Amino acid sequence: MSVSVVIEWSVAEGLETELETALTAVRDHITDEHPEILSIQLYRQWTGDRPHRAYRWTDEYASFTSLENAPDTPACDAVWQPVRALMTPGTHQRSAWSDAGRTHWMQR
Repeated sequence: MSVSVVIEWSVAEGLETELETALTAVRDHITDEHPEILSIQLYRQWTGDRPHRAYRWTDEYASFTSLENAPDTPACDAVWQPVRALMTPGTHQRSAWSDAGRTHWMQR
């Protein structure tokens, strides 16, 4: 059963390019330093109930144990700092989700 850390936030419209540049650095850090992260996904809200522009980032781990044993280093904090600096105050949310409902998934 895999586990995903889901991070959601919003930035003011017009900051998308700056944010996506910062997220490239996060992705590169994870690729180089975190083999325990199986996948990363990034979604950007097109329309909906969140302040624009809303983002959803997910890191997938093989298990809760893998997540719990993942190192959190000063480099992790440093690479996420430019992203946090762009977040609209009060919009940051973080949660962990399992794929326990995978039997109900459908993909074409």
